[in-house]
Formats: sequence, structure tokens, C-alpha cells
Amino acid sequence: MSKKVRTADDVAIVVACDKPDKPSIRKLVKPLASQGVWVKFGLVPILGTSLPFLAGLASQYGFKTFLDTKLADIPNTLAEATKVAAKYGYGFDAINVHASSGLESMKAVVANKGKMLVFAVTVLTSIDEGECVSIFGDTPGKKVLQFAFAAHEAGVDGIICSSREGEMLRKVTELSDLLIWTPGIRPVDAPPDDQSRTMTAGEAALFADGLVIGRPITGSASPPASVEVFRSEIADSLAAKAQADLEASWPVYVLTYYSPYEFDGGGIVHELCWSHDHKYEFHAANDKMARQIAQEFIDDPEGVVVVGRERAKREMSNLTRKL
Repeated sequence: MSKKVRTADDVAIVVACDKPDKPSIRKLVKPLASQGVWVKFGLVPILGTSLPFLAGLASQYGFKTFLDTKLADIPNTLAEATKVAAKYGYGFDAINVHASSGLESMKAVVANKGKMLVFAVTVLTSIDEGECVSIFGDTPGKKVLQFAFAAHEAGVDGIICSSREGEMLRKVTELSDLLIWTPGIRPVDAPPDDQSRTMTAGEAALFADGLVIGRPITGSASPPASVEVFRSEIADSLAAKAQADLEASWPVYVLTYYSPYEFDGGGIVHELCWSHDHKYEFHAANDKMARQIAQEFIDDPEGVVVVGRERAKREMSNLTRKL
């Protein structure tokens, strides 16, 4: 079965709303309603307004909502807190909990999530390596991996971590069923602000299921236009990756030239070199022949490997051979 080709539709753009009052929140989210994004409500809008107000916005404008509570407490408290969020389940689609709260606390959130997705927060993107060692006793990569395994055991739906660790987690087979959402997304050549571990949207889209983007969208002159810029970057990156994967799957042919008599520049040689479903290598018996091949076919002297007379003679038993 062929592997599904990922497109921009497979990568959620999660806009981080950190506005403190109802008018500014509504002003931000209303024009985003038609953009197909998630909206993340963090502590600022949660504390500045109310859960019913935020849930009502999601219902009114039709976007998916991530309640970025970063829950961290004992299991009983987190169970009750999650029940409160689940009460407004018609408006909230996801909630998160600090993995450092422990296995039982994460299980308590999962057990009371209702219809919401539960994400485990690992190591904040504002924490650099030195601070991570100071707080958790190890480097970000090792702690994120440890937290991710604990979160997986607790039954969460996904992990929130920096793009650097997200790329690592995507390669862990045992965690392949977890969604990976990554904050710290910045435009190309943009400063990292207070984020220590960042990546561009195009880079992160190669492995992440969701990109959490705040100030580059919310602080721009036109948030909807900024969303489209990021979506275009994601689409271009995934298209380039799909093409590279396709080309990597093409068969490779070695074309060997032992004497000038085999170098006729036609027939099967041309057919192989200019079709679009393979790659090829040129081998030549000596430097002179390599230059001749390069000039005739590929205009790149470094693209022809001089393998020597005896090897070329052996390879000539099959003018083309599939690797």
C-alpha cells in the first residue's frame, strides 16, 4: 500500500489568541472564521473573560478551539477542572495538561475530557537547555521523550513540544499514534522573540500535525493574510517533500562506457536519461571519456564517475543495470 501524501490540509494552523478582553478577542477571531484555523485561548483570555464567552465565540464563528489551560495539579483537582471545561464541550475541542504533573494527573484529565482532545505539554519552548537541566535534571530532548512516553501511557491524544523535539518524536514508532503540535513557529529570517527552540512553518510541517502560531499572525496588519502566507509555505514544503520522496523511489541505472564505440549518444541511453521515472549514474573508463559524456549528456563533469578500465570492462557486460 502506498504511503499517503501529506498536504497543507493535514497540518492544522492553531492561532494563539492572547488578548485580554472581549472586544479585542472578537476583533481578532471574527475575520479568521473563514480561514479554517484553530484558535488557542491561553491564560490571558481565560482569566480576562470567561469560559462561556470563549465557548460562545467558537459556536458563533465556527472555528475549532484549543483551551490552553496548561493544567498542573494533583489528580483530583485536575479531574474536577477538566469536568468544568468539558461542560462547555460544544465550544472547546482540545485542552492540555503539563506532563510534569505526573501520570495519574494526566490520566485524570483523560478520564474526564468528554469530547475534547487532550494534549500533554512537555518542555516549554521558552526554556533553553541550561534551564531545562536546572528544572528537570536533563536536556530538553531527553525530558520530552520521557514525558511523551508517560503521556502515551496516560492515554492522551497528542503531545505539545518544540519543533526540534517534535521532529525526534515523529521517528519513535511507539509514539506514532500521537498527534504532535508544535509552538515556536516563526517566519523565515524572523527573530525568535522569547522562544528558545524555533523552526519555520515549512520545516515543522514535515512532521507536525499542528503548528501553534501567535505573534507572527496576531501581531500582523492582516491576520487572515498572514494565515495564507503560512499555509502557502506549508503547501510548498510538503509538495517539495512529496516530489523528493517520489524521486527517491525511482530506480537507479548505471550507464557504463568502456570505449568510444559504446558512446553513440542514442537509443536506450537517451530514453533512460530523459524519462521522468528514474535516476541514473554515468561511469566511464577514463577521464577523457568522462569529459565527453559530461559534455554530451549532463553538462556536469562531476556527474560522471571514472571507475577505471577494468571495472568499466566488467560493467559493460550489462550496458544498463538496475541497482
